[in-house]
Amino acid sequence: RELAESPRAGNIVRVSTTASFAALWLLPRLGAFRALHPDVEVWVSESKAPAAVGPEGVDLALRTGRGPWAGVRAEPLLTDHLIPVCAPSVGARLREPRDLARATLLHDEDPLSSWPHWLDEAGLGRPAWGDRGPRFADGALLLQAALAGHGVALGRKRLAAAHLRSGRLIQPFGPALSLGQAYWLVLPARGTPMTRPARAFASWIRDAARNTG
Repeated sequence: RELAESPRAGNIVRVSTTASFAALWLLPRLGAFRALHPDVEVWVSESKAPAAVGPEGVDLALRTGRGPWAGVRAEPLLTDHLIPVCAPSVGARLREPRDLARATLLHDEDPLSSWPHWLDEAGLGRPAWGDRGPRFADGALLLQAALAGHGVALGRKRLAAAHLRSGRLIQPFGPALSLGQAYWLVLPARGTPMTRPARAFASWIRDAARNTG
């Protein structure tokens, strides 16, 4: 998505990321950056496709997937795990992974978040029922469906963390399937100048990721 120019362009940092990471991880923490840098405006755009990073595009990007990527600098930011999550009312009927055969599985269209892969890791092989159920194009929508009691989602633990802490979602059982380096900070190619706001944001988000645990 194109970002319009502004007369305050010198105080703006343009960040591209996915809707789910923005809504569930970045935005809840953004107040801390604004407190440190009240003069900097953060413009967040949403895209699943790799955005152009540099003078002709955004200042930096926060990406999921298996980096690094050509033409940019990609720094590992956060690891993550896939876990089954559901509303407590749904979880009351689940005692062990094989009980999922009688539940509605909620699927993320992200190929890295695959129920069949998780079921295989849980020792159930690849049953036909593992592919059944509604599909959602975004991780935040997936978790919202789980919150509404529509079934059991295979969610990213970091994105579900606030809902798990509040008790609105529960993890009925394991295993937790590692995604390895799941999130990346994507910067312009080495040697490309970065604005002061972009450098400040990159430094802050590295610290925020380290302090996430």
